[in-house]
Amino acid sequence: MNKKAIGIIAVCLLLAGGITLMTKKKDTGVNSIKSGVLVWVKCASEGCGAEYQLEKRDYYAQVQEKRKLKPMSMMNVPVDCQECKAESVYLAEK
Repeated sequence: MNKKAIGIIAVCLLLAGGITLMTKKKDTGVNSIKSGVLVWVKCASEGCGAEYQLEKRDYYAQVQEKRKLKPMSMMNVPVDCQECKAESVYLAEK
C-alpha cells in the first residue's frame, strides 16, 4: 500500500469514529427522568385505596421490572402498594 491509500483509510476511520460519537444516543427511558420529580399513585385494592406520591423515576423503574415479569401484558402494569403490599398501585392524577 502506498502512503496515499493509508492516509485515506486513516481519514475514513477518524470520520467513522467522529460520526459514532456525535450520534451516540443519550440516556433514554427511566434513566432520562430527572430525580426529584414526583407523581401521584393510588392503590386499587379493595379496602386500601391509599394515595401517595412516588418519585417518577422509581415508579417507572418498578413498572419496567413488572413488565419483565409479564411481557405479554398490554395494559398498565400495577406496582406494589406501600400500605397493603398488594400489586395494585397505578399512576393517578390529582
